Amino acid sequence: MIEGNLQTVIGVATAMMFGGFCKGASGISLALISVSLAAIFVDIPIAVALMTVPVLIANIWQIGSNKFTGEVWNFHWPLYLAITPGVGIGAKVLTAVDSFLVSGIVGVIVISFAILIYTQPKWKLSAPTARRISVPTGFIGGLVGGISGFLPPVLMYMVALKLPKEKFIAAIGIAYLTGVLALMVFLATYNFLTWQIILWSALAALPMFAGQLAGQKARQRIAEKPFRLMVLILMLLSGANLIRKAFS
Repeated sequence: MIEGNLQTVIGVATAMMFGGFCKGASGISLALISVSLAAIFVDIPIAVALMTVPVLIANIWQIGSNKFTGEVWNFHWPLYLAITPGVGIGAKVLTAVDSFLVSGIVGVIVISFAILIYTQPKWKLSAPTARRISVPTGFIGGLVGGISGFLPPVLMYMVALKLPKEKFIAAIGIAYLTGVLALMVFLATYNFLTWQIILWSALAALPMFAGQLAGQKARQRIAEKPFRLMVLILMLLSGANLIRKAFS
């Protein structure tokens, strides 16, 4: 774990704070940023587990105050239900497979998704097509989420639907809430998510929220293109470092 090592504690706290800052400034997934940076200081399974409480709290708040939550659930519930079994398999991989191999897998996911975020492909899904692919999308998203803590396939699916801003926020919030609840249950079932880790995860929420508040305030002062480029470079370096760890 991370106690007794001040450098590791500071490193993880900084990772959480920067992830929160990116979330507040640009809406980029805090889990994606924080997990990839925290993995510099701790093993990937620990980094993923440390994100559970911050993601849980953030998404309860996100969907609790959104008036479209019920409407979004009624349309996307097959996708949300499909996330859970995927998370179960992914979490088993996270806790049972060699951490170096998991590091490499997550590194590839981080780099791939970073490029997708930056290029912003103009995908568009119709409602009928979205319904047809919702279950496999949810399952694959959950599988990736169980391993890495974030849901790139689900996020890209929601982006391709071209939802209005508030509906998008509700839709992705429910997805992450579903995923993190399932992840916590499965990690506990696999005897990995202990009360000690939950405590450290709760503490990790503090720098994350501080960073999120700072990011919200800085949103109007930072030019979007340079900021996105900086985040892309950071994610590429983080992903490359994770891949390097897989071969070290």
